[in-house]
Amino acid sequence: MMMNGPENTLESDELDLLERRWGRYKFMRGFTKYREADEVFYLRSMQKILDVSNEPFVKRQDVLNQINKGITDKENTYDDKGIATEHFLAHLLLKDVDRLMQIFAQDQSALNRVLVVILRSLGQSNTDNFRDPFTDEPYKVQKVDGLLSISATNLPRSFRVPIFTDKE
Repeated sequence: MMMNGPENTLESDELDLLERRWGRYKFMRGFTKYREADEVFYLRSMQKILDVSNEPFVKRQDVLNQINKGITDKENTYDDKGIATEHFLAHLLLKDVDRLMQIFAQDQSALNRVLVVILRSLGQSNTDNFRDPFTDEPYKVQKVDGLLSISATNLPRSFRVPIFTDKE
């Protein structure tokens, strides 16, 4: 007979992490009894993340905050028999999603800035369809000291390239 517990669901390092955080007995009882609710919360959360994944990061934040709140609201909660009702798996699998989505949006923003300023330096003046994936704002390209410069509010420094055409 095959056991359908955390040993068959999680990698050993994930299981160790959860047991260290909550203690083996508390974790095993809560996981066994509330696994289905935990999985449903996780799957619904992932669907919400997928639904907003094409939105700029600033428009994703509310959904990500709601998911994190759903996880933290369940922390240290117990049923009437003293069994933890926390979202153990969702906590483990979703804990860094908001931070990772922010980093990805910043990276995407940086790459788009490079593309926009290079296109503009080569004479393409219509780059309005490129919007910052972090803020959803259009990029602002300026001429500074013979260079084209582009900045974004979410990144620390501007990006500059020489002007290769006299159309700017």
